[in-house]
Amino acid sequence: MQASMVNVMLTYSAPAERASAAEVAADHQNLLQEPLVQQLLDSLPEPAMILNPQRQVVLVNDKLAALLNAEPEELLGHRPGEILHCIHSQDCAGGCGTSKFCSQCGAGRAIWESQTTNTAQVRDCRMACATGAGSLSLDLKVWATPLAVSGRFTVFAVRNTSNTAATSVTPRSKNSHRGRQ
Repeated sequence: MQASMVNVMLTYSAPAERASAAEVAADHQNLLQEPLVQQLLDSLPEPAMILNPQRQVVLVNDKLAALLNAEPEELLGHRPGEILHCIHSQDCAGGCGTSKFCSQCGAGRAIWESQTTNTAQVRDCRMACATGAGSLSLDLKVWATPLAVSGRFTVFAVRNTSNTAATSVTPRSKNSHRGRQ
């Protein structure tokens, strides 16, 4: 009798598993069917997204899409560090949340704590982001808040609190978010 092989991804922090593209699309459609969800998300003054239990984007607000110069659908299925170009989001095959550095990340900790305790969390986060000219360290304030609408989700919002002239994360290209799903 042959033992079955299990495909397990290495992780040093949060679980690496992802929902399928079909599951992400279904969550996206279910949230759009809720009359006030997109309207409330767009009313937030900061770039924000709604994450599924696997920490993947299932809905974004207008500020995040504008900041990243991306169509909202391009961001679906990615994790926060992947769309913000965190330099550690590619360290492990599981993506954002799975590297050795992620266990200390304020964003990752806020999301994980919010999901495991079902409470709102606020953290400071220093994120090193890849840019066309190298990397840029950003100081961020992040909020993770549980949302129980058409399932269990997390609203995740980000504010750049850096004292530098850089006020946004600039994507390397309009389609640079297509790497993972």
